[in-house]
Amino acid sequence: MIILLLASILRFWGIWHGYPFSYYPDEQHFVNRAVSFGSGDLNPHWFHKPAFLMYLLFFEYGVFYLLGRVTGFFPNVESFSIYYVQDPWPFILIGRMTITVFGIATVYLTYKIGEKYWSKRSAILSAIFLTLCYGHVFAGQDVKADVPTTFFTILALYYLLKVLDNDFRTRDYILTGLFAGLGTATKYYSIALLPCILIISLYESIKHKRAGGLVKYIYSLISFWAIFFAASPYNFIDPLGRRESFGSIIALWNKLSPWKVNLFPPLTGELTAQFLAENREGHYIIRSIVNYLNVLFEAQGSGIIIGAVFICAVFVLLWKADIKNILLLSYPIIFSAISIVVNPSYTEVRHQLIIYPFLSIAAGVFAGDLAKRFKRPYLVDMIFIVLLIFPLFSIVRNNIYVSKTDTRTLARNWIEANIPAGTKLLLAEGAAVLRMNRGNIQEFYEKAKRRQGEDGQ
Repeated sequence: MIILLLASILRFWGIWHGYPFSYYPDEQHFVNRAVSFGSGDLNPHWFHKPAFLMYLLFFEYGVFYLLGRVTGFFPNVESFSIYYVQDPWPFILIGRMTITVFGIATVYLTYKIGEKYWSKRSAILSAIFLTLCYGHVFAGQDVKADVPTTFFTILALYYLLKVLDNDFRTRDYILTGLFAGLGTATKYYSIALLPCILIISLYESIKHKRAGGLVKYIYSLISFWAIFFAASPYNFIDPLGRRESFGSIIALWNKLSPWKVNLFPPLTGELTAQFLAENREGHYIIRSIVNYLNVLFEAQGSGIIIGAVFICAVFVLLWKADIKNILLLSYPIIFSAISIVVNPSYTEVRHQLIIYPFLSIAAGVFAGDLAKRFKRPYLVDMIFIVLLIFPLFSIVRNNIYVSKTDTRTLARNWIEANIPAGTKLLLAEGAAVLRMNRGNIQEFYEKAKRRQGEDGQ
């Protein structure tokens, strides 16, 4: 309970950053698309990310509207639309709170997995590692898909380990596939769980000397694709969605397999050629691995202390070659390998976010086992906790910083107070957000109505 309280404080603390605006274009993109579903068109027409998070936000905004309608704050849909244009902050805050709750729930799941499948000590340490993982804290303060998909992926791990714990029960296979599919419908990263499920099915088939495990794997695949379709249907229905969803899978297959599949034309052009030349020339795999580790150790990622414990834990747990350890580490290893091969030398902290809970559990198991080797195990626990004061200090310091009024907001206030209305200004991306006057809002609204009418025709 204390750990969850700390995780909640650290994560909720900074969600007001940028108030009353969002200066992160990706964040506003999710919010805008979720609001746009109110027009009646549920096709996102954009498939760089699947749509489940957008649909979830759309549902929450619908509840927000209904509450406003009941209380008389929103007399009609038109007033709701104008309110969004005039003051998008409540919509941004609802989205950020949703993502933050997913992050806190991930800490709780990390604890439950450690407790159920290893030990109480490992569970506590695992939850502490993730609670104080800088990247996980601050990625959860923006409206992005990384934290929710991490939650569904670690939930799938819970049931993957439950397959082993319940003597390969079919229901657990199906639930593993279900949550893996839900994670994939949030962000494509969770699809890397499918090989992990295959590992346990092959283990069952070998152990019991029958093909029952492979049959259950098929059940898991069915549940995976069914929930993926249900949660983000236009990835399958829309031709652009199919290309965006499955083009990367085909590209990965062509990299790893001698049998090439060419359903889509290859990427061409000067920029593509330049990227390939710069990133796939000699020893690009080694350079990509080094870059991947550098990002992991960054202060904005896991940090040098937690990152070092992560790496030690991976080697120690793999050395033991226990099936539970293999299942735990299979996803971060497979996901990292795919990232290194497919996107050489291009990694950001948010791209690694999904492996943090897995590595936190591994670190908790490693630290817990290390403590048991000593006569006074609590002293080892205390050493780890003392070391974690440093990342805690960094998180608190950054929360204090982002809680201050953004300089772009200060600039906006000065412009509106000192520059005459109607003056033309050139604004760069991510610059101060200027208030729209009544005429601009009315023009914007009329354009939206005309476009909606044209789409309806």
